[in-house]
Amino acid sequence: MTQPALSRSVKALEEEIRAELFLRSAGGVTPTAEAHMLIESARRIIDAADELDREVDRRRVPGAGQVVFGAGPYVNEMIVPHALARFVDAHPLVRVRVLVRDWEELPRRLRAREIEFFVGEASTMGGEHDLNVEPLQQHQLYFVARGGHPLTQRKAVQLADMFSYPFVGMVRYPTRGLAPMLAMRPEEAARKGRPLPQVELSSLAAVKRLLAVSDGITPLPLSAIAQEVASGEVVILATPPWAFLAYGIVRLKANEPSSVAMRLIESLREAEVEFSREEERLAAVMLPGSRPRSPSA
Repeated sequence: MTQPALSRSVKALEEEIRAELFLRSAGGVTPTAEAHMLIESARRIIDAADELDREVDRRRVPGAGQVVFGAGPYVNEMIVPHALARFVDAHPLVRVRVLVRDWEELPRRLRAREIEFFVGEASTMGGEHDLNVEPLQQHQLYFVARGGHPLTQRKAVQLADMFSYPFVGMVRYPTRGLAPMLAMRPEEAARKGRPLPQVELSSLAAVKRLLAVSDGITPLPLSAIAQEVASGEVVILATPPWAFLAYGIVRLKANEPSSVAMRLIESLREAEVEFSREEERLAAVMLPGSRPRSPSA
């Protein structure tokens, strides 16, 4: 749509509802309260139309349907593929879409009804009374770097030593993990103001490639780096007790997922149990004396 056509459409809509939709200024336009109301109403209408399409498909083709859910970057690498492998075999006519976003965006997408539920960082969901949060197993994160990294020359590595190097992440660190890192950051590093993380990549493969050719440091679960640790390509530098994944399955209390979505949630639960067992096995073999984490309260 061209700009003049868009302007005419907005003006016609404003005349129809007899209200101004945007406050116009030299700096741009800002939606009014009426515009926000209209947007929310439109979303509900679109959701209802989509649900009608899905219901028609289900009635026309038994077993058909669609599930759209969200996943955090770490969870998407860890349990989502295993859950989908078992789900699609059992439900060959169901179309699944996975929206991979960070812990800040997923709740917004859920409230906008763009996804039926999400699996991701749940520690920031406290006090969100409209959300149903089901905590899953916590997973220890290990700060790792490439084999041959300058810090590997030291007998013992302190977290403070790492701040001389760039941190890499698959997502922005939530407050739960960021606060203790900032508390341990040396005064000199704080003055320099290096961002945490300095580089953010949504792909595990991209993170590993960056680590291999740089002095970057990143927190990852053991399952994500087991092969590289065994071969010496990656070295574990530190294992802070506060560095762990605390994710869960999050739904809207007012919008129960469809029956096929609930079956996918069950597949995610089963994949999580298997993944946790595998992490325990890897820790017992590679890091004797380590203890698995229990689910959040």
